[in-house]
Amino acid sequence: MLHFNRTVRDVLPKLFRSGESVNYFNNELALTKSGKLNTWDYRWTYAVWKHDGLCVSPNVNLVRNIGFAADATHTKNPDSEKQNAGRRGMNGPDEEFLMNELDLNKKIYVAGHKGLVGSAFCRKLKALGATNIIIRTHAELNLCDQAATNAFFHEERPDYVIMAAAKVGGIVANDTYSADFMRENLQIQTNMIDSAYRSGCKKLLFLGSSCVYPKLCPQPIKEEYLLSGPLEPTNDGYAVAKISGLMLCKTYRKQYGFNAVSVMPGNLYGPGDNFHPDNSHVLPALMRRFHEAKQAGLSEVTVWGTGKPLREFIHVDDMVDASLFLMRRYSGEKHVNIGSGVEMTMMELAELLAKVVGFSGNILTDPSKPDGTPRKFMDSSFLFGMGWKPSIAFEDGLRRTYQWYLEQKTCGGIRNGHLIGGEFTCSVRDIGRPYDHRDV
Repeated sequence: MLHFNRTVRDVLPKLFRSGESVNYFNNELALTKSGKLNTWDYRWTYAVWKHDGLCVSPNVNLVRNIGFAADATHTKNPDSEKQNAGRRGMNGPDEEFLMNELDLNKKIYVAGHKGLVGSAFCRKLKALGATNIIIRTHAELNLCDQAATNAFFHEERPDYVIMAAAKVGGIVANDTYSADFMRENLQIQTNMIDSAYRSGCKKLLFLGSSCVYPKLCPQPIKEEYLLSGPLEPTNDGYAVAKISGLMLCKTYRKQYGFNAVSVMPGNLYGPGDNFHPDNSHVLPALMRRFHEAKQAGLSEVTVWGTGKPLREFIHVDDMVDASLFLMRRYSGEKHVNIGSGVEMTMMELAELLAKVVGFSGNILTDPSKPDGTPRKFMDSSFLFGMGWKPSIAFEDGLRRTYQWYLEQKTCGGIRNGHLIGGEFTCSVRDIGRPYDHRDV
């Protein structure tokens, strides 16, 4: 039997499956069920629960890491000491680092399953063996409708929620439709987070955006730089909405104990992206422009802005992998950056895209168009320190994306830049309308 120097009542039950119970005797722990109860595995240490008490093997780092002191000897693990010091310093209560396994047999609601991010989550969850993925089209569920959203959650009662639904777009769309971006994202986020909590959701993943950070933010961008300065004015409506969603997750955790985790991905790309010539993000827009220039035999392509801003891109499959890693292993109040660790100028991006597409003409710049934030490079050291790293090299990811784009065009899946067919694809959109939650 191990003896602890602080109460275990609020922490240890989180490590048990439902239906298993724990007895407490003068701050000692005994288990009521005989045999092996649960196994906890987290890179550098693990614990096995048995009928005769808490047995920790090969050391008692778990007991020490969550704030207990045990009457037992242990072998110090230098790697765990270094990593846990960083995590405790950033995230406060040590309980936040307890394992939160993602049960793939439970109900998992992926909001926005037709878009770039949502379709990637569906692909990955299916590949992992998830058996109960819940999806709804906009025709079936309007997430801006509070009553409809609340009714859906109370009927389905998903165990896990992945918030991949949002109204998104590039610089022009954000600047032109700023009120729409702010209003609809606030509605979607408020309705989903509140309904998920009230319907008994075990864990929610909120996806933010790197645009939540100040325009002239110190680089690389650390999580703590949030709200430290003015936002980029061309997308401040969208950014404020995303910040509000992040804060809603934080306050629901604080007031209600709701297990909502927030991540801030860098610039995403990959299969399922929006290739609209005006309302898409920079990478798919440029990919399409170079492709069409090649097909038309043009001698030059113009890139908006000066070509000098620095950007970091991460493949959507890597972002999904990181998010599910955090769903399993992280339960903290602080949001977590998800980046690739690689950045380049817009001109370097254009040159690489031209290479991938096979365009051999000249690349010009148009300084009359906005550059946006001068540099946006995420500090992902916290995530990397937990043991996750991206696996898709940038050029390889671009080639995969271009191949997908060509396949969609060949089968008639893209019209006027819009994906219009397939299991996890976007619906037809009018050319002038920005990319929004009805399509993602």
